[in-house]
Amino acid sequence: MRLRMRSLAGAFSLAAAALFLVPVSAHATPVWGTSLGADVADYTGSLSTGWGGGLKLRGSGSGNIAWAITDNGNGSLHYSYTLTTTAKNRISHFILDLSDNCTAVGSCFGNLAVAAPDSFGATEFGTYSSANGNPLMPGTIIGVKLDSTESKDGIFAFAFDSNRMPMWGDFYSKGGNPLREESKGFAVWNAGLANHADTNIAHYIPVPDTVVVGPPTHTKVPEPPSYLILGAGLFGMVLLRRRKRV
Repeated sequence: MRLRMRSLAGAFSLAAAALFLVPVSAHATPVWGTSLGADVADYTGSLSTGWGGGLKLRGSGSGNIAWAITDNGNGSLHYSYTLTTTAKNRISHFILDLSDNCTAVGSCFGNLAVAAPDSFGATEFGTYSSANGNPLMPGTIIGVKLDSTESKDGIFAFAFDSNRMPMWGDFYSKGGNPLREESKGFAVWNAGLANHADTNIAHYIPVPDTVVVGPPTHTKVPEPPSYLILGAGLFGMVLLRRRKRV
């Protein structure tokens, strides 16, 4: 009985050691500007307001932003975003973080389409902060601004194509004036915009990176690391040998 207990204790010790070989994805470093990875077969997600939510909204109501990124199969990706707010107010503009060298409509940002019945008046590229018509904006965004939108129901949806892989970035949008019209105006942004040292992926949205899409744009699920397989094999061998001794 004592020998069997010692055998089990040794097996558990080896199992614990094997667990330390398993790679754990920790985010001890800031994630803003980092890649989402190589598998771009289908990226979907969303951020929402509320307790612990990654979306910040000041003013009236609550909100949600959802996205989907799909492979066009021609060396480009299709990015789509939908901003939904409960404040039934006209959305003034939407600013999306882009790589600093994406400064005009082209392969990095093209084929822009806004879902009906919404529309927009202009596409502008630049650096945006609270100093240039973005009240309560807690940081700076270098990217594209869809200006003079015609969404009057608090919902704005648009899509575009890009030859860039996705990275974690920012956005900002507003409806009315949240400083003067608190009952119906609002400003909304992702939580990470306030502090790019934030290490929580759930505080950012995916945006086009500087890295160009290359064939293939998606990969298979990676196989377990060889050292993990080796550790599992050694664990099984030890159990078998100890059982034979007993």
